[in-house]
Amino acid sequence: MRFVTFVALLFVAVPAYGQDNDAEKLYRTMEKKVRSAKAIHVVMEGEFSGEGKKGKFSMTLDAAEGNMVRMEMNGAFDGTDVKVVSVSDGKATHTTYNG
Repeated sequence: MRFVTFVALLFVAVPAYGQDNDAEKLYRTMEKKVRSAKAIHVVMEGEFSGEGKKGKFSMTLDAAEGNMVRMEMNGAFDGTDVKVVSVSDGKATHTTYNG
């Protein structure tokens, strides 16, 4: 009896998985665009605290094919202004730090 119930449930459930879902289509379309991107630009801001210290920062990150990257971060950590810039052409990386 359990087997018959399982088989009947299987025949009802399987067609539901085959139906197209609008949200799934949108997700797959977005995924294709992201995977085919040649470069990406990310901007973020944040705050942190711990062990009696506080800080804020803002960061931009640009990455392109060939491991080319530019990262720039500005912030204030424990009362000290900090700026970090890192640039890579895919072969060598140069980083400057003022803090």
